[in-house]
Amino acid sequence: MEAPSKETIARGEAFPDLTAESEKRTAILVNGTFNHEFDIQGLLSQLKPKLSRTSRVIAVLYNPYLRSLYSLANWLGI
Repeated sequence: MEAPSKETIARGEAFPDLTAESEKRTAILVNGTFNHEFDIQGLLSQLKPKLSRTSRVIAVLYNPYLRSLYSLANWLGI
C-alpha cells in the first residue's frame, strides 16, 4: 500500500491521538487482530475516542477453515 507515512503499533503500545486531524485522511489497518482478540467491541471502544472524522478503520479477517490455503499461498510467495 502506498502512503506518505506508515506506522506500526505493537500490542500494549498506546494508539496515537488523531482527533486534531481535520484535513488529513488516515487509514487504520487492523490486520488479523480480530481473529485473536476476545473483546473486539472493547478494542474498538478504546480506538474510537482517538480517531478524527477523517479516520477510517480497515479490518482484515482470516477464515480459519482456509488456513492451509493461506499457508500454501505464503509458501508460494503470493
